[in-house]
Amino acid sequence: MVPVNAVMAMKTKTYQVAHMKSKDNRIKLMNEILNGIKVLKLYAWELAFKDKVLAIRQEELKVLKKSAYLSAVGTFTWVCTPFLAGARTASP
Repeated sequence: MVPVNAVMAMKTKTYQVAHMKSKDNRIKLMNEILNGIKVLKLYAWELAFKDKVLAIRQEELKVLKKSAYLSAVGTFTWVCTPFLAGARTASP
């Protein structure tokens, strides 16, 4: 059980770092958009920036999805461990 937890902890950390990088990129772009909103509106760049924000958000969502799957596997492992240990002990 400990090796499984160690692997899951390392993967979780990797996903958290990737998520923070994606979130940081998105927030920087949003700050840039909000600071230059008059210029953005003047030149009608809304769609171009919308596409940039959505692309960054899609990367962020991919990482969040992987993290959610890993969390589900971890929960499943924790729930099944007592049953599997009992079944292993009771079997000849």
